[in-house]
Amino acid sequence: MIGAKAARARIAQRDGAIRAYVHIGDSAYGGSGLLAGLALAVKDTIDVAGWPTEANCRLFRGRIAREDAAVVARLRALGAVPLGKVSTWELGAGTGEVQELALAPPPAHPFVRGAFVGGSSSGSAVAVAARMADVALGGDTGGSVRCPAAACGVVGLKPSAGLLPRDGVLAHSGTLDHVGLIGGDAMLLARVVTFLGASLHEAPRYPRIAVIRAWDRETHPDVAAALSLASQHLADAGANLIEAEAPIGIDSARTLVSTIALPESAALHGNVLAAPVGMVSEGLRAWLRPGLAIDQVARKAAMAQRAALTATVDALLANCDAILCAGHLHRLPDASDEAACIAYCLASPNCVFNLTGHPALSVPAGIDGRGRPIGLQLVGAMGADAALLRIAALIQEPSWDENLGLGF
Repeated sequence: MIGAKAARARIAQRDGAIRAYVHIGDSAYGGSGLLAGLALAVKDTIDVAGWPTEANCRLFRGRIAREDAAVVARLRALGAVPLGKVSTWELGAGTGEVQELALAPPPAHPFVRGAFVGGSSSGSAVAVAARMADVALGGDTGGSVRCPAAACGVVGLKPSAGLLPRDGVLAHSGTLDHVGLIGGDAMLLARVVTFLGASLHEAPRYPRIAVIRAWDRETHPDVAAALSLASQHLADAGANLIEAEAPIGIDSARTLVSTIALPESAALHGNVLAAPVGMVSEGLRAWLRPGLAIDQVARKAAMAQRAALTATVDALLANCDAILCAGHLHRLPDASDEAACIAYCLASPNCVFNLTGHPALSVPAGIDGRGRPIGLQLVGAMGADAALLRIAALIQEPSWDENLGLGF
């Protein structure tokens, strides 16, 4: 654990160039509790009392939170120290499009000059990767914690549905929203989620892992190689590996997410759709607008398909302790290549497990042929968050070197 004092010194040293933080707080370093001194960064869609929550959106400029979000209050009670608010995509939404009217530009990648940092919880992942926080809070409706964690070479957890409270968090979909956690180390996150109420069940000594090697899109050879290497690490640690089929195609899963979540998001953010020209990015408006056209018949059918998908994943997990698969099928692109960034975000099975609610995490699994991080995904049974993170520790590849101060 870095600790709040050292993390604040790192912010002063590095954040001018990286721009992960959009607000630095004045929290004291002290405190007691099971997580005393833990340096906490908070995505700027999550309230901290007395601090701005602007969601990188001009419509929210100057909004000050009256009280802590429930998850922040719980972490503060455990001794964690909120250091500041970190950057997000505009309204915490999108699929990698340029957001020309956002209040602040995306943060820079802490290790790979010019590389995409993912989103929407971009500042959360960058702050942790640059060791300017021990743990960061984010939001995850379709992969928004795991995507930037994979891009920045850190661990990102979308917990079991309902594990972390959403009060005081900017909402998009009451059905699919999750509050997530990003950390540099799987075992530290296992401690944190245990203290936050996750099951105390231990991971089995020799876990049974179902490996999904193929989805309905082509996987880049570097990602496939990382998946094979992680599988070998698990086998070497005594895990029993079984081959499994994908429970749904990525395109089908994304259609279900859009059909279920976009009507909820459009209803919640009518002010964005009605905002004057120049107040919100047109890409954000275009992302929300289809939600107005989805009827309840289509949404009801999508909810039935979601239930069937959940049952399929439950059945798979009844015979194993975790599922291992790719997190993103493409290599990490340059931030300047908008089309490639969108493709990277969309070619991902992350959203499958927002639909089912199972705990799912991105774990760093080495680098590609261009020296850019690869994140794989591990999925566990409902409530098995801490056990899943302990399995992740078996395959986590370091993303930075303590002596060099950077990685890759």
